[in-house]
Amino acid sequence: MDEADAIDPDVTDLVVQLCTRVGMLMEDASPMALDASHEGLKDRLAELVNATEAMATVAHAAAALLK
Repeated sequence: MDEADAIDPDVTDLVVQLCTRVGMLMEDASPMALDASHEGLKDRLAELVNATEAMATVAHAAAALLK
């Protein structure tokens, strides 16, 4: 039995859902990250910081389920 077989299928499903949520957050944040204008830079950066913190929180939750 390999490591993936040892994980509860419900946990695997939840981790996949959390990873999907991280991807959705990335997709939502990408226009802000790619905006090269100087206008609203400070606010955009604050939103990016919030988005990356949310991504990190969700990713850490997923990682904790696999420990």
